[in-house]
This record gives sequence, C-alpha cells and structure tokens, in this order.
Amino acid sequence: MWKGRGARTGWFADPNGSSTGAGSIGDPWDLQTAFDGGYPANVVQPGDTVWLRGGTYNDQYTATDSGTNGNPITYRSYTGEWAKIDGNVHPGQLGNSINIIAVTGSDLVFRDFEIMDSGTIRSIPGDCEPYCRGDGININGDRISVINMVIHDCGQGVVAQHKVDHVIYGNLLYYNGWFSETWNGVGHNMYLQNNEGGSQLISDNLSFDCWGLTIQAYGSSGSSFQDCELAGNVCWRENVIIGGLSGFSLHGTRYHDNRTWALGTAFGYNSQDLTDTHFNDNYCAQMVGNVWYPCYYLPAVPDCDVSGNTFIGGVNDFREGDFPDNTYISNETPPTSNVVFVRANAYEANRANIAIFNWEDLTSVSVNLDSVVADHTSIVIRNAQDWFGTAVYTGTYHTGTPVSIPMTGLTSGDPVGFTNPGTTGPAFACFVVREA
Repeated sequence: MWKGRGARTGWFADPNGSSTGAGSIGDPWDLQTAFDGGYPANVVQPGDTVWLRGGTYNDQYTATDSGTNGNPITYRSYTGEWAKIDGNVHPGQLGNSINIIAVTGSDLVFRDFEIMDSGTIRSIPGDCEPYCRGDGININGDRISVINMVIHDCGQGVVAQHKVDHVIYGNLLYYNGWFSETWNGVGHNMYLQNNEGGSQLISDNLSFDCWGLTIQAYGSSGSSFQDCELAGNVCWRENVIIGGLSGFSLHGTRYHDNRTWALGTAFGYNSQDLTDTHFNDNYCAQMVGNVWYPCYYLPAVPDCDVSGNTFIGGVNDFREGDFPDNTYISNETPPTSNVVFVRANAYEANRANIAIFNWEDLTSVSVNLDSVVADHTSIVIRNAQDWFGTAVYTGTYHTGTPVSIPMTGLTSGDPVGFTNPGTTGPAFACFVVREA
C-alpha cells in the first residue's frame, strides 16, 4: 500500500492507469482493475481506500471486490481532485441491463465522485425497454453505501432492488431517465426495493428534475420495501411513490423529515401491509405557480402513523379528519412567511443541505449556519440545480452572522441531449454549503 510523506494512505486508480500497475500514486491501476481488487489479485483488503485521481473514466464497470461486514472497501475521489465516470462508450447502445457501475461485490463504499452518461439519445420508440442510457449504479451486493455522489443524465440514478443494508446518503441526483413513445417519461433518480431482509437508509439526498420519479420504492406483490428509513431528503419537480401492487409490504418503514416542492407524494400506494409504518414531520409543499400537486394515497388505517406533517396545497385519497395531528394549509391561503431547512451532512464536516421555501418572494434570504459550520471556516455554497456552475457564495463563516443566499438570478445546468428545464427560483431553491 502506497504511503508518501504528507500523502493519503491507500491505493490509486487513474483514467490512464494500467491493469498491471503497482496501485501507487505514480503507477496507478485502471478503474476496472481497482474494482476487481487490484493487481496482483486481491491485493486490496477490507478497510482499504482506493483513491480515484481526477479526470474522466470512459467506460462501464463492474465492482466485483468485497470488503467485510463493518470493514468495507472505499472508492472515492482523491483529495482536491474530482473523478467522473462517463458511461457513454457505445453510442446508440440499447439494452435491458446497461449499467455504468454494476455492483456485484459486497461491503463497498462509493463516495465523492460523479457518474453520468454523455450520450445524446434521450428517447426511443415503443415501450420503456430497452434502455437507451446506462443506470448510474446498480446494486446487487450486500451492505453497499453510496455517499455524497453526483449522479446525473443516466438511465436511472441508483438502483437498489436486491440484497440488504444499503445506505444512499447525501447524493445529488438529477436529469436521469429518458422518453419512450408508450410511457413518456421513464427512468428514476432512485429505484428501490427491500425484500431480502435487513434494511435501507435513504437519507439527505437532493433528488430533482428526472424523467420518471425522484424516489420510487415500488414493485409487485412479491416484492416489498420493509424496515427502511427515508429521512431528510429534498425532492422537487417529480413525484415520490412509496408502495406497489396489491400485497407489496411497507412493514416497519419510516418516511420522516423529508421536504418536497411541486410534486405529489404517494405513501402506501395501493394495498400493502402497513403495520409499524410511519409518515412523520414531513414538509410537503405541492405548489408551483398556480398548479398544485396534492399529497395522496396516505392510507386511512390505524396501522400507519401519520403525524407532525405540514401539507400545503391539499390532499387526495384521504381526509384531514383521518389524520388530525398534522397541519393542513389550503392552496387558497398559502404561507406568507419563509421556511428554511438546514441539515448537516454526517460524512463531511462543515457540509449541509439548505432548502429554502421563499413564500415571501425575497431576492435573497439570510440563513444561520451556526449548527452546521464551525466558526471562522472558509465555505462555498453551491446551487444544487447548477452544481458545476459558479458558486452563489464564497467567504469565511462567522458564528452568529447569517449568510445571505440569493434567490434570483439562479441558473440550472444543461441536461445532456434535452432542453434546460429552468430554475425553480425564486419560489424555491436548494443549496449545499461545504468547506472551501
């Protein structure tokens, strides 16, 4: 394992690495060799980190190596650099199982790099199969973590339908999916199931502007999404569906502290086992302009705990009297005071997501970051809808002095092969603060 003075300990992959390199910073592997456990075989051990040097990796990969339970192998961008995987290696490629990273190993962590598909084909004739874009990361191993990634313009962002104990945390997921003549928009930012035991944690992701759904935890009666937790996610401009066909179980699943804007939220879709199921403390603002997207399919049964939520813009498929321990705000009298949510990132110091519901229609909003940023820390704040654009704020944070974040003049990054959907500002915007 390479270790130089003042440098990181670990192994190294590089866009120009080789299959027979030493895995050192001066003689790195190619990425597939790193995903296979290095050279010679199995030199990467549980607990090791493989640092991805900056640049673009042009291929589709299979992560076959495995750590051990409690001692995973980590793949992440090298400090101060940014690794990007572009899965567009076969222009015009069509197929039912295209993956940019297919994960077949277990006990792996993927964090702090980018996955995308630069192919410009964005529509296909007929049904939603075959895909015309690769799924960003498709998980078929146990105990896989996807943390603080940027996954965009893929077929689907994260697919976690099998195996157990996954963590999907702190990611930006957007512009995933494509059009088909039969189904129109297909391909989700997150496609989830959990029917093999264990659990899933889906937390603090920013999910928006996809062709399918921002979160789809869905399946047939033979599938389920049991004993899972969805917390602190912010989703906008495409729906959330948690549920499936008749018999699909949500037993033990908690959906709490999530924030949504301009989308419908379906929890308990169709008929499921809803014992020990909770929908709590969510802020569901379904308004965009004069169009309202109601919260719906909350089942009016005592097995489902629904309390502490704020529903703005009306509800469908249940009555306010079914769940009285919530706040209901009509679309005829929307809020007049701003609401700002700030949540710290559990994996990176001085990082947090900021969601601003700008009911006052201000040109800028002051945000106190005392709870998430240390005093005298140099920070940068980025607009989630234009992550690779110019930061909206750079400076040194001082405890007790709020930061002014602009709500006008915001931009959105361009999708690959399609028209820019435009920004949601000034009515709503989401940002990420990080240490500079």
